[in-house]
Amino acid sequence: MTVVRCTTRNLAGLETSEEARVFIRNWASKISPTTLNLSSNGGANSVTLNIEGLNVGLLVDGGVLLSVGSRLVQTQLQSVGGPAGHPKLVLKVDRQQLISAIGDVSPERRKGVEHLVEVVLRSGSRDFGSELLSVK
Repeated sequence: MTVVRCTTRNLAGLETSEEARVFIRNWASKISPTTLNLSSNGGANSVTLNIEGLNVGLLVDGGVLLSVGSRLVQTQLQSVGGPAGHPKLVLKVDRQQLISAIGDVSPERRKGVEHLVEVVLRSGSRDFGSELLSVK
C-alpha cells in the first residue's frame, strides 16, 4: 500500500491537500486460450492464466479467483517462478467450471454467437485485473 499526497496552492496563497492510499500493481496477466469454443468436446480440460510482475507473490496468500458476473471460479496454482527479475505465477482453471459460469451470465452463448466475456481476476477481496475471453 502506498500513500500519495497532493498539495495545491492558489494565487491567493491558500493551500489544500488530499491524501489517497493506492495499491500499485506491477504485473500483467494473460489468459490462454483467448477463445473458448463451448461446443467443442476436445481440447484442454483447463484454461491457463499467466501472471508476471515484480510483486506477484502478494497474490499467492490471498489466492486467485476468476469472477464471471457474480460467479467465482477457483484456480489452482501450477507454479511460482520465472527467470530472475521476472517473477511469474501459472494458474489453471477447470474449463467446465468456467463454461458453467459463462453460461449463467451470457445468454448469447445459446445462440451460437461469438462474443466477449470479461473475466475479472481477484485475490482476497481485491480485483487486480481483467481479461477478455472470446466465447463461441
